[in-house]
Amino acid sequence: MICSSLCSWPIFNSLESKFVSQIHMVFVYGTLGNEALIVTKDKMVYGLGKNVNDCLGIGNKNATLKPQKVEALCGKDIKTFACGIGPHVYSWGFNNRGQLAQCVNKKNSLQVISIPTLVQLRTPEGSVSMKRIMNIACGSNHSVAITEDGEVYICGDNRFNQLGNIQNRYFNSSDNEYLFKPQLGNDNLDRKKIVHVSCGGTFTMAITKSREVYGWGNNSFGKLGIRENYETYIYTPQRVNLEQGLVVVKVVCGIEHTLALTDEKKIYAWGRNNDGQLGIGHTEFTSQPIMYIYIIKRQRTKKEKIISSSVSTSDLKIEVEGQVIYVHKAILKIRSLHFKTMFQHNWKENNQSTIKPVQFSYVVYKAFLKYLYTDVIDLPIEKTSELLDLAEEYCESNLKQYCIHMIKQGITVSNVAHFYAIAVKCNLQELEKFCVKFAINHKSVMTDDDFVELIQKMMKTFIMKVGKVSDFKK
Repeated sequence: MICSSLCSWPIFNSLESKFVSQIHMVFVYGTLGNEALIVTKDKMVYGLGKNVNDCLGIGNKNATLKPQKVEALCGKDIKTFACGIGPHVYSWGFNNRGQLAQCVNKKNSLQVISIPTLVQLRTPEGSVSMKRIMNIACGSNHSVAITEDGEVYICGDNRFNQLGNIQNRYFNSSDNEYLFKPQLGNDNLDRKKIVHVSCGGTFTMAITKSREVYGWGNNSFGKLGIRENYETYIYTPQRVNLEQGLVVVKVVCGIEHTLALTDEKKIYAWGRNNDGQLGIGHTEFTSQPIMYIYIIKRQRTKKEKIISSSVSTSDLKIEVEGQVIYVHKAILKIRSLHFKTMFQHNWKENNQSTIKPVQFSYVVYKAFLKYLYTDVIDLPIEKTSELLDLAEEYCESNLKQYCIHMIKQGITVSNVAHFYAIAVKCNLQELEKFCVKFAINHKSVMTDDDFVELIQKMMKTFIMKVGKVSDFKK
């Protein structure tokens, strides 16, 4: 997990850079992304955040801004939460509808389980299944797991038929809406082997070994991708109406929409779209899977150069500090508003074969061009402020936000004053507040040499803000 990926989640802003450098994998969850589980390179597992309904598994109900060990999972070699490389599945948190698969019926159910607890999967014959679990998924109140043999185990809330048309013998007569004990569910799929599963809020999607996609449960807004059937609830798995010949390798579900990835790197979307979550250019829902992204497949080698150095493959040269970078106008126009405006209007550069920008250094400009090609910023933290200036000058809002996130992740006691000065100068209120918050939690900032070098007016403002927030916290 690289730092730039963590930038998108505010919950990680308070982590020390030394700890961040040891992160192997994270899992962010909760309605507002207020909880996270972290796996470090030494196979330790930590919980972080609000801890609603004991969902962090740290053994208590307290929220925490500092990573706390999840003792039951440490050293388990976690592959995905909470599925390790062995045959075991652990669950914890809210269990009011049997979604954790930890009891036989509602009467014996624990409402909250604060420590990760081993799930006992039993076959219809009653024996404990120790087969390797390959995939798990969780909806709002139901859970699904698949084994290496393609078997599907289900439990939890079934009020919207998100578990499928489960036989009555699986339910307690007084609690026939909930399944508190995980049961085998392949009968609903004509015994097809399942290789991948994903859950929405109240529906379930699965991929068979032959790469067919099935859905069942709540079908409002067409989120099951079934054109011919607009019934609210689908009781048995129905095949999604994808184009013939498509090979789907993965599906992921939001609360009320679904995305599918093919082997050709195409992404299809369907379901609710009130907030534009399908990315199809409007906000109308659709039950018809629509292809909206084609991911360019790149062959990566040790000597890979995204920006070609060959004159024969480029149609424009950019010369900075005497060094030439060969680029392609078409890509620059698509990826940058600055270059799009340049090439579509009567700028002098429009008719030049070589452009010579002078405001920025070669290192920063090359990093900018690489970002346009790859969406990756390859630049040391001390150069990020210059790239931020470039983003401001070129009206690159996404790049600007990316730089701010990078700076947040790279802030230390020795450089916080420097970046605070930049935040004030550029009126970056988000970054300014972050620097103040960092200083509150790291009082040694006040004695750092860089802090002393701030101009007097700025230093007074900085101290006043830190003091005001500190007094409020008391």
